Amino acid sequence: IGLTDEEKSRLDEIGINHIVTEAPEGVLRNCAEWEPSEGVIIRYPLGISVAVVAEMSEDVMVTTICANSSYENQARTQYQSGGVNMNNVQFIHAPTNSWWTRDYGPWFIYVDEQMAIVDHEYNRPRPYDDVIPQVIGNEWGMDVYGMDLTHTGGNHMSNGLGMSMSTELVYDENPYLTEDEVDSIMLAYLGNDYTVLDYVENSGIHHIDCWAKFLGPQTILVKDVPSSDPAYARLNARAQWLSMQISAWGKPYNVV
Repeated sequence: IGLTDEEKSRLDEIGINHIVTEAPEGVLRNCAEWEPSEGVIIRYPLGISVAVVAEMSEDVMVTTICANSSYENQARTQYQSGGVNMNNVQFIHAPTNSWWTRDYGPWFIYVDEQMAIVDHEYNRPRPYDDVIPQVIGNEWGMDVYGMDLTHTGGNHMSNGLGMSMSTELVYDENPYLTEDEVDSIMLAYLGNDYTVLDYVENSGIHHIDCWAKFLGPQTILVKDVPSSDPAYARLNARAQWLSMQISAWGKPYNVV
């Protein structure tokens, strides 16, 4: 999840293969994670159980990134023995460094109602992972727009209606940009007004999805912890603050 000691010696490799492009032009909308989904992107070797893959394959296309045909054959064998619906399976061959597709994978937008990909500079020295959005864009024939911004998928949640949230990790990991410049990049590439929140936990990776998630255009899930937890008071205060914000529907958020 975090950086290995070896990776800490290679921080200069963050973004070495990342491609920056101009921002998209047109009417932009960054779709929300809770919207109807065509599929899910995972990587093999897996970081989840085959049982989870089987469950997902009942409803959506499971796209598995694997290094080569040998790994694909291994995955197929495990999928077939694990009850995966093979009619809803496809493979993309590309090398990866890790299984955290949530963090390095593509962010999807609509540009004048045409789906495209936004690619952030992955905040880890994992060059293979960092180019996966480009690989998927080429495979699927989608335009890929590269932001000059270090980020991670776990630290971004979009309401699908022109607003998204992250923790201040995004500011800390882009020290050469002002907060206004970071916000402007998010608006230019995603069409989102940007809300960046203070940390609520003392340690960890500080991704917003560790404690909050949009469940719908007006509903936000917030993690509940025992009163003995050091983050208890801050999480409760954050839940209270979120409940007073106004959603895109013109009503306060329902916090669960």
